[in-house]
Amino acid sequence: EKYNISGNEDFEIEFIGYGFDDPLKYTFKVVELVTNMPSPNLRSKNVVLRLTSKEFLVDCSTSIAQSYDVSTKDIITNIFKTHLKSDKQVYVEDVKSIPVTVIPYLSPFKAIDFIRQRVVSEKYKSSSFLFFENATGFNLATVEGLVDIELKKGPQRFFQQESISENIKSGYNASDIDAQHLFYNYTVQSSFNLGASFKNGGLRTNVTQYDLTKKEYSTRLFLNNPDNRLFVDTTKNANPVISSNVYNEYVVNGNKAVFLPYSKYKDTDNPTSNFIYDTVAERMCFSSLFTQEQTYIDIPGNTKLGAGSLIYLKVPRYDALNSKQESNQMDSGYYLVTACKHSVTNGDTAKYDTHLELMRFGRGDLEV
Repeated sequence: EKYNISGNEDFEIEFIGYGFDDPLKYTFKVVELVTNMPSPNLRSKNVVLRLTSKEFLVDCSTSIAQSYDVSTKDIITNIFKTHLKSDKQVYVEDVKSIPVTVIPYLSPFKAIDFIRQRVVSEKYKSSSFLFFENATGFNLATVEGLVDIELKKGPQRFFQQESISENIKSGYNASDIDAQHLFYNYTVQSSFNLGASFKNGGLRTNVTQYDLTKKEYSTRLFLNNPDNRLFVDTTKNANPVISSNVYNEYVVNGNKAVFLPYSKYKDTDNPTSNFIYDTVAERMCFSSLFTQEQTYIDIPGNTKLGAGSLIYLKVPRYDALNSKQESNQMDSGYYLVTACKHSVTNGDTAKYDTHLELMRFGRGDLEV
């Protein structure tokens, strides 16, 4: 009560993960008093506060109505510096810039998402752009770009041990140094769905572009055949998600239809007039395959992982006691962290856990 919390107060939270020297610091604003629970004797109470970033509060109170004729990176930087008043780091992957961008009275974050849906990557055909914040700042990047960056860093590897999974054959006992790389509460929320992949353009997409002025239209057919290298694993350069049998049997039965109005973009490196027309099918295909499998794990408190990190999971086999292989070849491999939650419990059983939401990148045993 002596603090008289009423909103907009500053909170700084610091996490120190097991086995790491670098603390993770966040500075928040109080935006909501969620609950206020007095004890029966009215001599104490528990207060639950909702904390968020300063940028969130500014976003709630700001609208942008502006036309831009600069590069996409300059637009994003302007939104953060001028409208969000943010001093956080902003990373924007190389993109093909839209010549004129008009923001129609949107909040800053919605304006950035408006741009995210329209930009096209300079390097990656699918242009699977994500916009998110992690401990290093804000990021506008493709899934493939994040994976390439993380592979160069060397992803952290996580496993289970005998005391956690009785089916692991090796009997390996984790030392204190390795204990931070154990994972538990492994849950696969959703697995690969071939029907959903068909419906969402994972195999075949027909894109039509219509010029309202000239009354002309053009059509392109995208086929994700087994030799396509759009969505592949990261070490063997193969695509086990789409087999030859599946492709040959089902691809002739129809396709996902997409209609786009004609839009002429200034793009000197592309021979066509509209590079969104040239990439929308690939984007739908990649998104359909990448979002199929969602997995959750818990690990000891880890300050080095966050949204956009890549990790390697060595998942044990259920029949490991009778098998020569210790790991599950289909489930072991690289996963991209799409959300990260730190959980700290108080009292006699105080501990620090990190809960990760993961998306599978490729399928099959990718261990090198």
